[in-house]
Amino acid sequence: MIGHELTAAFGVDHGQTLALVLPSLLEERRTQKRAKLLQYAEQVWHIESGSDEEKITLAIEKTRAFFESLGVRAHLSQYGVGSDKVPVIVDQLQSRGMTALSEGQNLTLEISQRILERALQLACSNRVEAGIPGSCNERSGRKEGIESTSSKMEQSPQREEMRVRFEDSGGWSK
Repeated sequence: MIGHELTAAFGVDHGQTLALVLPSLLEERRTQKRAKLLQYAEQVWHIESGSDEEKITLAIEKTRAFFESLGVRAHLSQYGVGSDKVPVIVDQLQSRGMTALSEGQNLTLEISQRILERALQLACSNRVEAGIPGSCNERSGRKEGIESTSSKMEQSPQREEMRVRFEDSGGWSK
């Protein structure tokens, strides 16, 4: 439902909201979804070594990298969403009665807010690591450097590895 609100408020294609929300959601809910995340790490990403926490962390990192390798903008700032918009999105969730999400109805507005804030923090840290100029609180993420970040990811060995794994697993036909 967080993705639906991003679509409604900012015109982000609903499918692309998955790249924005999923890694932050998995990180935020890693304790509650521990068993599923370990299964995901092993069965999707073939992560078999390391501690359980390391497997989960790597699976979340690989998920984010996968979206980015496809050229999907995976940072809220790339859609002009700054920290000032998080309360707007949370208010929209509340106004629509989306106050207890998830299969267990235990994903509250506070957790939704933390997921969005985490997505902003990840976007900010990734912008800093990539050497992209500009404040993380600026309205537009379409500044110098965004395109160069995408092209770096297009050339990454991770992209080729993930493409091969995807095709080997049956691709979209599964």
